Amino acid sequence: MKYHPYANLFPLLDENELRILSEDIAANGQHHPVIIDDKGLILDGRNRSAACTLAGIKPVTKEFKGNDTEKLAFVLSANLHRRHLTTAQRGMVADKLAVLRAGRQEKSNGGIQPSTQEDAAKALNVSRDSVKKARKVREKATPEVVAAVEAGTMSLNAAVKTTKPKKPPKLKADDPSDVADDAEEFPEDETMEQVCQRETSEIESWARKFGDMLKEAQKALSAVPTLDELNARDGWERKMRESLATLRGTKPVVCPICQGDGTEKCPCGGHGRITKQQHGQMV
Repeated sequence: MKYHPYANLFPLLDENELRILSEDIAANGQHHPVIIDDKGLILDGRNRSAACTLAGIKPVTKEFKGNDTEKLAFVLSANLHRRHLTTAQRGMVADKLAVLRAGRQEKSNGGIQPSTQEDAAKALNVSRDSVKKARKVREKATPEVVAAVEAGTMSLNAAVKTTKPKKPPKLKADDPSDVADDAEEFPEDETMEQVCQRETSEIESWARKFGDMLKEAQKALSAVPTLDELNARDGWERKMRESLATLRGTKPVVCPICQGDGTEKCPCGGHGRITKQQHGQMV
């Protein structure tokens, strides 16, 4: 038998739970009928129907008589009173209901009117914010995360966090000793040597622009080992990270004294820019 869209608002039992229910029905019989509408679609009892099929038993059915509004009210009442759903699960159900009542397929939040979300939130006894979070999870989280929320093993807040891109921590140029333990990851399409080459080009560009920084930049550039040197020494990855931190430390930043105006008597020498190391010493 096919399921009514209202019945699909709620999650099904997992494979193990369905097997246990099937064994119980096979041993003790089906105590509650499967509720169907006038078109033969299951409104309530999807798990009982599947368990009966698994046990090789024809399910007992009973027809529900009522209009569409009464069908929805029955499905919500039957499930909310029988199941112990978490707030996250109710939020996910409310999101499905909001999309369904908007008469749209689950594609985007753009077509869902605020009143529809509000009504769905009230029907499931959750906040509208929970419905919004549920929509974000359904659209942006992985299928595993969505399944975990619907199963009641993950909260909406935890699920939403998985949809946010993780920013890698920056290398600390003023403390090279910590560089090797830094959790920063290089782009997958770049080697550490390529990263250093890119940083080197940028430093050289700044050095040409601010002549009085040339010596300091050249000193930093001389600390970058060649690939042959890296292969010939131990701890080459640590050394490369230390060199990268040194390079990044020579990048000019706005002078905190003149705020980039380039006052003649300012420690920046009138350029309005200083290196990061100098900045750390001045502030």
